[in-house]
Amino acid sequence: MTIHPDGHRRDTDTPGVRAPGTRQARPTPRRVLILEAQIKQYRRAFFCGLGERLRGNHIELKIAYSAPSRTERTKSDNLVLPADLGIEVPGTWLLGERVFVQRAWGPIRDAELVVIEQGNKHAVNYVLLAMSRLGRKRVAYWGHGYNHQARAPGVSEWLKRKLITQVDWWFAYTAGVGRYLTEHGVDPEIITVVQNTIDTRELADAVRTQAANDRHATRRRLGISDDARVGLFCGSLYADKKLELLIVAAEQIHARRSDFELVIVGDGPAREQVRAAAARLPFLHYVGPSFGRDRAAYFAISDVFLNPGLVGLSIVDAFTAGLPMFTTDVPIHSPEIEYLEPNVNGAMTAYDASAFASAICRVLDDPGALARMREAARATAARLTMDHMIESFATGIERCLAARP
Repeated sequence: MTIHPDGHRRDTDTPGVRAPGTRQARPTPRRVLILEAQIKQYRRAFFCGLGERLRGNHIELKIAYSAPSRTERTKSDNLVLPADLGIEVPGTWLLGERVFVQRAWGPIRDAELVVIEQGNKHAVNYVLLAMSRLGRKRVAYWGHGYNHQARAPGVSEWLKRKLITQVDWWFAYTAGVGRYLTEHGVDPEIITVVQNTIDTRELADAVRTQAANDRHATRRRLGISDDARVGLFCGSLYADKKLELLIVAAEQIHARRSDFELVIVGDGPAREQVRAAAARLPFLHYVGPSFGRDRAAYFAISDVFLNPGLVGLSIVDAFTAGLPMFTTDVPIHSPEIEYLEPNVNGAMTAYDASAFASAICRVLDDPGALARMREAARATAARLTMDHMIESFATGIERCLAARP
């Protein structure tokens, strides 16, 4: 017992009360692991921000990932995470990239919660799902709910549907994915809708700070006049993007508006198709891959974003730069297509080059409509922030760890 100058007695031997001058032990951080096949450029800011946010609540985040597959390497959009966050582990693609074997048992053993991609190709997932059902490891899915690019229902989709209820937690890309999960038996109490997005602050700042002479210099370098209307495609170049329809539609637009130019930014298996079209069509400009602030130059000179095929996170980039999204009604869009409001911040037409071209021309021919769409696109982007996604994901992790096993 100690008598203090204020006259009150205080019991310094009470268990749990630290005596003056003693060092309090730091709590051991809880460990969370996210398994990724490879790391894409657009995920760096999210993983770094999530790791920082969780550290503030004594949770240590690690991302285990492998070298990209041969197909993914062609897209030129992979990177290596900082060593304090990322763990590179061996990974092997088999059977024509239909099966992925990833050896991450050390990081898995050390983690209290493992977040996995909802993918049937990942062999490790089946072991982790079994561990979850046996109460040996907390496991969460992060995904789309179903394969939005599946050509027809089959065994793979049947299996994916059977497994969606076999995890301890769900991180759903969008509200629509959350509804799908609930409709198929997932308890809504274990679903976190993260509103999938990318870090747009760098792009927004870079576009905003492009001065008139910067935009003029970009146009001059590409051979585009200052008064031309510009359509932009920026993303990976592969079959699902429907680049052949984009090129045909661009020819039709140019036939109706001689001031129309198309800029294509990106890389992938279809690059030679794009190069050949650029060599044939003087108004089509292929600039190759571009990332970070460098790509802002192309967004800053554009009026509309054109992607007739699969729309994913590129819609967020488009809206950030104030570019309405024009696409077609194909059944392979990723969940982010939910962010499109037809005739408000963009348009969706039938999968037809003439219909696609006509919708774009109608807006380019009406400066007032184009201005309204551009403003609506910016307003949508303002709601799709990286801070919101990080906070949602972190809160979901904390709720999962706090839940009774």
